[in-house]
Parts: sequence; structure tokens; C-alpha cells
Amino acid sequence: MLAEVTAAYDGVLAGLADVLSATADFHQGLGGPVDGAMAEHLRYLTVHGLGSVAADLRGIRTDLADRRTLHPRRSVCGSGVPVTEREASAVCACPAPPAIPPPQAPAATVRRR
Repeated sequence: MLAEVTAAYDGVLAGLADVLSATADFHQGLGGPVDGAMAEHLRYLTVHGLGSVAADLRGIRTDLADRRTLHPRRSVCGSGVPVTEREASAVCACPAPPAIPPPQAPAATVRRR
């Protein structure tokens, strides 16, 4: 999942950076004094805010990818994924969480007259 978020060209954060940049360009084009300041703030967030988040998430993704701890609820993958495959989770996902039973209806109350 973190690979999808942090992918350099088509990841979620890259898409968000594109949206912020386009929004900054739009506000810059409006020409008002507040608009220019808003555009600069959006550009700052794109470079510095998203840049630091992306760097942190890439580090976490790398650390997690290097771990060889099995998930306690993951079933054994029968799809023939080699041991060296780093993205085996794309082929063999964790099972769905256990179903939560629906809440019980409250007991009917009897009205007295």
C-alpha cells in the first residue's frame, strides 16, 4: 500500500502534488494580492510539506519491506510467489477482518397509561 502512496510518478502523493501545483497556478492567475500569497503557500506545501511526508513514508516502506515477519492473520499464499518477491502482498492479501455482529435491537418498552 505504501508503494502506491509513494510511487514517484503515479502515486497518491505525486497526484496530490500535481493538484496542489495546478491550484497554485490557478490562484496565481487570478492576480489579486491574496491570490499570489495563496499560490506561494500551496507551492511551499507541495515542495516542503509533501516532500517530507513522502520521504518519511518511503523510509517506513523500505523498513517494512526489509522485514521478514509474517502477519499473524495471513494465510499461506498458494499463488507461487517466489520468496524473493518484495510485493507479494499484491498477490496474496491478508484475509478480511472478522465480521462484527450487528448490534442487538433494544428491548421493547411497555408504555403505561
